[in-house]
Amino acid sequence: MKLKGILLCVATLSMAGCGGGGGGGDGTDTDHKASSSVTRLSSPYLPAEQGAVWRYTVKDSGENLSLSSSAIKQANGKETVDLTWDHSGYRQTLRYQGNTLSIEHLHFDKVTVNNTDYKVDMDLSTAPALLLPEFSVITPEGGINSRQQMQVTISPDAGSTYGEYSLSWSYKGIETIETPAGRYEALHVQYSLNLDVFVALPDDAYQSDSPQGDGTFRTQVPVLQDLWFSPGIGIVKISDSSARIYSPVVAELADFNRYRDNVGNLTNMPDSTAIPADSPWKNIRQAYKLDQLYGNWESAYHCNPAETQSPSFQLSLTETNYTLTTRLTDNENCSGDYWNDYVESGTYILRGFDPQDAGFLLLDLIPSSSTRQEYRFGHLLYETPDWGQTRFISLAPMADKTARLGIDEIPNLPNLATRLYAELTAVEKEPKDTETLNSTALVYFQIEDENYQMLPEEAHAGWGMQVWNDATCDAIMDSQLSTISWEQPLQPAGFDPLLGLYFELQIKENNTGCANVIFHKGEEKSVEQNQTIDLNARYFYQAKYGAQGITSN
Repeated sequence: MKLKGILLCVATLSMAGCGGGGGGGDGTDTDHKASSSVTRLSSPYLPAEQGAVWRYTVKDSGENLSLSSSAIKQANGKETVDLTWDHSGYRQTLRYQGNTLSIEHLHFDKVTVNNTDYKVDMDLSTAPALLLPEFSVITPEGGINSRQQMQVTISPDAGSTYGEYSLSWSYKGIETIETPAGRYEALHVQYSLNLDVFVALPDDAYQSDSPQGDGTFRTQVPVLQDLWFSPGIGIVKISDSSARIYSPVVAELADFNRYRDNVGNLTNMPDSTAIPADSPWKNIRQAYKLDQLYGNWESAYHCNPAETQSPSFQLSLTETNYTLTTRLTDNENCSGDYWNDYVESGTYILRGFDPQDAGFLLLDLIPSSSTRQEYRFGHLLYETPDWGQTRFISLAPMADKTARLGIDEIPNLPNLATRLYAELTAVEKEPKDTETLNSTALVYFQIEDENYQMLPEEAHAGWGMQVWNDATCDAIMDSQLSTISWEQPLQPAGFDPLLGLYFELQIKENNTGCANVIFHKGEEKSVEQNQTIDLNARYFYQAKYGAQGITSN
């Protein structure tokens, strides 16, 4: 026996024969006859049953291949079926359990080497290899799982054998496939099984086959296939690169003898099919329950005196877009008066369940805009571009309109050692003011001494701002003006130690872009004449009152 020849031959058996064929014909009828009782695999994308045969035509060569189904076995909540390529004897045992289709066994019934026939069996049942899940997101590169143990049997006996395998799997999307049988909408998946087979050879034999010279022979057997699954039919196209990576064997469906209608009666196979519109593959966000996270969310600020800043978050999520605001609030005195917002907006890709956190969905953020905004006392002072990098966030819906956010990267906090979690609460958008509030303008006023230094807060006490509309400047909402008079001017909203008193003006829609104001304390005015301020200033308007009169930016 030449062991290397056996295992290398195994690598070519999945689509192309090697040193002998299988057990002959499939032994099934090709007539479309009704059956009173049929046990059928429950998978909508692989309707296998005893007697089912899929016939394929190989592109370029015109060779005909057939794939036959065994009877369905049911036990312990799972269904299994054997699918055999009749030309080579290569057989897969597939498991359907929990709406997932997996590979449980690989059987090579006839491997002929040096005029001797061998059988090779690889048992993956302790950790079946994924073939088709209930649903999946599109993954450009499939993840590779950890190495799994498998049992390997070669008969006649080739010595003590064992094996390991790793799986790379990815979903490529829904595609319409043209075959000799018709035109079918199908799920395109790709999988690669890297099978490692180890055989402990006798001490006095085959030492030249052992790369280590220790009597252990190891070889890798690749199985690399692209499969297209169509509902009610099964696999309508196969591209097998196991033996030839750059020139795969491509087989397209020519006939399927067990197509059934909606009530289970055998009928002629249609020349076209479509995946149902309500399929989880077409409603992928709903299937993952991402739609439960659409809306507006925010987390609360929690002061941590041990840290300079504490993060909180605001998230707006739709079916296609997101806006994420990461707020870093200064923890000095835990007043929450000063913070920076890092605001990014764009599109995102759902990557499926987060492998790091059970129950969390992984979103790949693709920002199209990103800014840093500096706030003092709730008012925007500065805004600068701050392009964020594409990053991942994880989300999990919780009860009572809450959710959890997991994040690994926060702007301006580069030393985040572990994933940070935040509790999110749903936020309902407030209705617009009945007068249609357009925006809020921020106006600063400070009093300076002869050295142009701002006086302390107590020196600003008693100062207010008179505001009014006229034909030239008509911008302030009537609801705010009704509370303002000379005797009761608009009061400051607060005092900023850097910029002075600040006032808020409520600007209505369709405004003229300017406002009439006078800063005064009783009868004392900052300047004698009235002032007109530009409401189109980017962030705020600032007025200064001192020895040299008043200046503004």
